[in-house]
Amino acid sequence: MVPTLLRRLRPDEIELHRELRLAALKDAPKSFAGTFEEASSRPIDAVVSWARARGSHHVRLWVPADRPAALGLYASAGFQRSGTERPFPNRPGISLIEMRLDLHAAASSAPSSPELTLRTPVGLTWRPADSSDLDWLEALRIQTMGPHLEAAGSSVTTQEHRARVVQGFDHIRVIEQGAIRVGMLKLLDESSSWRIVQFQLLPEFQRQGFGGAILGAVIEAAGQQRVPIRLSVLKGNPALRLYARLGFKVVGERERAYDMWLEPQ
Repeated sequence: MVPTLLRRLRPDEIELHRELRLAALKDAPKSFAGTFEEASSRPIDAVVSWARARGSHHVRLWVPADRPAALGLYASAGFQRSGTERPFPNRPGISLIEMRLDLHAAASSAPSSPELTLRTPVGLTWRPADSSDLDWLEALRIQTMGPHLEAAGSSVTTQEHRARVVQGFDHIRVIEQGAIRVGMLKLLDESSSWRIVQFQLLPEFQRQGFGGAILGAVIEAAGQQRVPIRLSVLKGNPALRLYARLGFKVVGERERAYDMWLEPQ
């Protein structure tokens, strides 16, 4: 029998790790909290959101001409060929194709953030996140989601936490009480429904009615628009009870998470 060697992944093997993970998601789609489609597009979304948050006008990249799957993936994310090609160093006969994404055009076709008014008795307000909130949002995610992810058997690095924060960064609302940041809400208007992507409150502001008040405002606004709301929640997350109490129903189950749905109220 050939011995098996286990070792740490090297920095230069990150692309191999990504390919293995995507292959596993395809082979066993119900064995992970995410889907192949989510995992394959997440790095692209994170980079685009990061570039937009920095005020960039476009994102450009180079793709080997012999990688049709990569070309198709970027095209599905809105990238277009610029018409520029150049030789691939150390690979004779292979060219690199430049692809560009116009962030202004992408923004016009991307999911929007619903216009909401927070009408609650707890004196909360919210505002769009900006670059000065990035470190705080990362720390908030680690503090509030880290224990639940670990309990679910999912080991998430600091870099992965940050990537989830910057993904869809322009849809984040920072929730404040006076001048104090108390939480965040990432909410997308996907035309046929609204999707709560992330909702996090500092521990000291949990179990005081803040979560219910914020979600109540979202539910009220969605009801006025006659659109349903969907979300996903880890099975061990206590927020599951809050969502159920507010009327969300489980419509799908994965190994580590439930998919929930709320019809317009």
